[in-house]
Amino acid sequence: MRRILASSFLGSAIEFYDFLLYASASALVFAHAFFASLDAVCSRSRRRSSFSARSSR
Repeated sequence: MRRILASSFLGSAIEFYDFLLYASASALVFAHAFFASLDAVCSRSRRRSSFSARSSR
């Protein structure tokens, strides 16, 4: 039972870290790297849609 709980906790911690890392990258990097030619509003909306597509899987 301890092994199951430990592996479940570890898996959840890794998944949370992955989610946090991707959210930070989408907010800070993606708009400038992928949508640089667009205006600020359009860039922001595309950045949010790419994040929501990632988090809905």
